Amino acid sequence: MSWRRPVPRRSTTPAFLSSFRWSTRFARAWVKNDHLGFEIMYVCKGVVKKYRPDFLIRLATGKTLVLEVTGQDAQQNRTKREFLAEWVKAVNVHGGFGQWAWNVPFDTSDLPELLAKHADMAVGV
Repeated sequence: MSWRRPVPRRSTTPAFLSSFRWSTRFARAWVKNDHLGFEIMYVCKGVVKKYRPDFLIRLATGKTLVLEVTGQDAQQNRTKREFLAEWVKAVNVHGGFGQWAWNVPFDTSDLPELLAKHADMAVGV
């Protein structure tokens, strides 16, 4: 996996990455889940599908955050979240891959508080 330092970017990455200028306190590195092979299998309406979350973020605490950015809350997205939550729980119970967390923000303005929450830090501190 090729980890990147958080930097403000507005090129081909989603617009919310520009908000990483404040995140170096919370996130040490991030990678866009593009051609990494990181997939979570899920079943929706009886069909097995592959779910590829948008980003993996290495937090300041060492925890890895699986981040999916979406603007809507359709049934298929809720099903993906259920399987993602189950996957993260299983990885954490196993214990051999570090601590993991997940989140699916619907509004990019929630990112500072979301990263702070998962990094167990306060935004204003």
